[in-house]
Amino acid sequence: NGNLGGCTIDSGTPFSRIVGPAFDILKTELEKYFSRFRNLKKIKGNLDLDLCYERSKPEKYNNLPEVTFHLRGADFVMKAEAVFHVVGRSITRLREYFCLAMVPHSTDSTIGSHQQTNHRLIHDTKNKKLVFYPVGMCQESMK
Repeated sequence: NGNLGGCTIDSGTPFSRIVGPAFDILKTELEKYFSRFRNLKKIKGNLDLDLCYERSKPEKYNNLPEVTFHLRGADFVMKAEAVFHVVGRSITRLREYFCLAMVPHSTDSTIGSHQQTNHRLIHDTKNKKLVFYPVGMCQESMK
């Protein structure tokens, strides 16, 4: 379509929408990563999220990987809390499930509010670039 890539950052979009081919690569790599864990069972999640697993014991965000979006001129590194949506499965919370908090999109990519969790996005107008800082690191990095 002549599109040279890029993405939109939108705090009004709950979960990031990733253009199809890039989403497929991310999903495949995460499936490989999770195939190493015996206590995971792939399930159909809710919220229309595409990649979900159930765990036999609650672990919150333990053993969930970070994901990095490699953007032109910047890497946006997201901790597991910004990548996955973790939900307790029962009242006793003996099981839980988690889903990749991103969805495929046919034409473009948008970084949504869930992925912006615990990050400051700073528009460096002097250098004409966007800078991502984890919350708490902004002040140290700006010195």
